[in-house]
Amino acid sequence: MIYIFRKEMRKWHTVLWVVFIALGVSTGSVFFFRSRHPSEMAIAHVNGLPVYFDAYKQQLADVHARIEYLRPLARMYGMSEEVFLSTFLGAVKPEELALDMCVRDKLIDYAKAPLNVSIDEAWFKDELIKSIPQLSDGQGRINMDAYHSYLQRLSSTPSMYEKFKREAFKRDIMQNFVEGTVYVPRFVAQEIFDTTRCVKSFAIAEFPMSSFMAEVKKHPVDNAALEKFYLTNKSWYEVGEKRKARYWLISPASYAQKVELDDQALRGFYEKNKSRLYRIAPKVKVRHILITTSKDQAENVYKQVIQKPTDFAALAKKYSDDSKTSATGGMTELFGHGTYDADFERASFRLRNEGEVSPVTKTKHGYEIIQLVQRVAATEKPFEAVKNDIAQQLRAKRSLASLRADLEQLIHAVREDNQALDRFVAQQGVQAKETGWLFEAETKKEELNGKLAEQLFSPQKRQRNLGYFAHDDFFVLYQPQGVEKSFTPSLAQVRNEVVGDYYADQADTLARTTLKNMRMRLLAKKATLEEIARERGGKVIITQKTDPQKPIAELGKEGAALSSKLFALTDPAQVLEIDEPHTLRLVMLHSMSPVAGATFQAEAEKIIKQEKYKENTRCLTAFIASLYRNAKIETDPEIMKLRHIEVDTTSED
Repeated sequence: MIYIFRKEMRKWHTVLWVVFIALGVSTGSVFFFRSRHPSEMAIAHVNGLPVYFDAYKQQLADVHARIEYLRPLARMYGMSEEVFLSTFLGAVKPEELALDMCVRDKLIDYAKAPLNVSIDEAWFKDELIKSIPQLSDGQGRINMDAYHSYLQRLSSTPSMYEKFKREAFKRDIMQNFVEGTVYVPRFVAQEIFDTTRCVKSFAIAEFPMSSFMAEVKKHPVDNAALEKFYLTNKSWYEVGEKRKARYWLISPASYAQKVELDDQALRGFYEKNKSRLYRIAPKVKVRHILITTSKDQAENVYKQVIQKPTDFAALAKKYSDDSKTSATGGMTELFGHGTYDADFERASFRLRNEGEVSPVTKTKHGYEIIQLVQRVAATEKPFEAVKNDIAQQLRAKRSLASLRADLEQLIHAVREDNQALDRFVAQQGVQAKETGWLFEAETKKEELNGKLAEQLFSPQKRQRNLGYFAHDDFFVLYQPQGVEKSFTPSLAQVRNEVVGDYYADQADTLARTTLKNMRMRLLAKKATLEEIARERGGKVIITQKTDPQKPIAELGKEGAALSSKLFALTDPAQVLEIDEPHTLRLVMLHSMSPVAGATFQAEAEKIIKQEKYKENTRCLTAFIASLYRNAKIETDPEIMKLRHIEVDTTSED
């Protein structure tokens, strides 16, 4: 008995050691993951480069900040937040968008790695200040209190944020490098010149569609062919599903009257947002001397100014090339950022003491010497001046939240209480309205019926017996009332309609074939435009010379729409086909000459520059797409679950 007991204990001893080892390994791995610093945690790898948790968190905070900015706009335009955010941010879930942005950044990092991109420290500081102008103190320095408040909202620290911006600037340099590779050949510029900077006249042969219709109608319709046409295009005659609803318009204004606000709530909002929402930017008044001739001349004037700064006004009258201010001693009005040239403003705001003179500063107008006359420091609007605005804003926000909460509660309540809806609308004092039958095609309309159709035909909401959405200044509470299923009528029921469509299809086929054959004859020079027009009973119009910005008068209402197509013709040998519902046209260039005063030699560089600017975005988009196409992207969602991401997503109230 003792032997058997000892033998079993030895077995359990082995099992226990295995259990202890497994527990140790699992505990250690959990401790390893949870004890690592966020900067060491990779949530994804892009071509072997890690996407660290800190970078993801920074992007997520930025996405939330953008969402908070866009959310009021969504309500203003009566769009659902999901649709609005998807339109402007490209995604609805912040986490997905932040991860996509991190992956895109790593793709660019991978591409720029062989280039060893580095940035100058002084340049970086200047660019950092430019990237957050709302936090500048007006002297080319960051207001540190506002800066720390800003970083707190982004859940970041100065070192994290500056590291993030440093890498972002390097990516910008890489993207600018890619955009700089755009090349526009001169022959492309020549085509653009011929299209956009020449006056032209055209020879247009017109053939009415009615002539082709008359030709096919000479032949009686064949029943077998008609049935085949009906069966091939049966979906054309389907009567779509119809839905209707009862709805109520509920205004949040009635809820706003019930919202009570105390001074503590108003002042709390003010204190949290005063540096961002109620800041009055600094202003300065200066005297300046503009020298447009040379830097040496500006330096000579600067030496005179430094010797006797009190004579600045007299020297401005004598030397300044600014005709607007030289008579008044170079004096400007008080101004803030965004009034003058950026270099001029930067030099002006760096002056601290009245009478202080700046060094010679290069601007787009020439060389400037600037003297500070007056400085008005940055301030914030007093609480009492904005108190009513804050109250109105908070009241509107809380009334929307309250109404939305009541509507959500109502939707749940009607599942068990049939009278809940009647009680709610009676309390609101609103009357029910009917939509009539709505088709799915109406979901594209912007008016109320279109929005109701969008809700009724949404796959996610079809099973609801009650729903709501925001539209204009109201919440729309709706209740589906009925459905008529789609069906397809028989050929006998829609025979007349099918016959009309059959003949229209035959006429269209005949017209296209004929137009194509006529164009081939013109290109082969086997006939002239006038000969072809006579053969088919058409007519030829020779238009007056006109420029690309004006409609072609001889084409009537269609002249404006067709102008861009016709002006694409740059060679008399070209033949353009235009297939419109009622008229078919063949167009040839009749004459062409540059607009008055324009020559290709003078316009070429300007055209090339404009085209490069337009091609930059397309070039960069193609570059990023190629990086995605060839990339190896691996994500690790488990790492993201191990830590809670704390991001301030609430509006400050």
